[in-house]
Amino acid sequence: MSEFRIDTDRGPDAAADLADAELEYLCGLTLWELAVRTDEPDFADYLHRVLDMRRERAAELESVRDHRDRMLFAAEVMRDLAALPTTGS
Repeated sequence: MSEFRIDTDRGPDAAADLADAELEYLCGLTLWELAVRTDEPDFADYLHRVLDMRRERAAELESVRDHRDRMLFAAEVMRDLAALPTTGS
């Protein structure tokens, strides 16, 4: 098991690191929950769509610096992931 460590010596940047870690954890947990719940015949395609969405949203997150805003953004990403249809469009 890998260890995650936040460099608290960096001051305000440590809060941004924590928000990033929380978003990564929440998205990973959501992917796991969706994998367990879905009955998608082609789950690989569905997983690629979820990962593409996550990658796009992570790029947006780069411009959000305030810790509270990052947590609100993480919640928005979670809602979007949960709303992603499990069947191909």
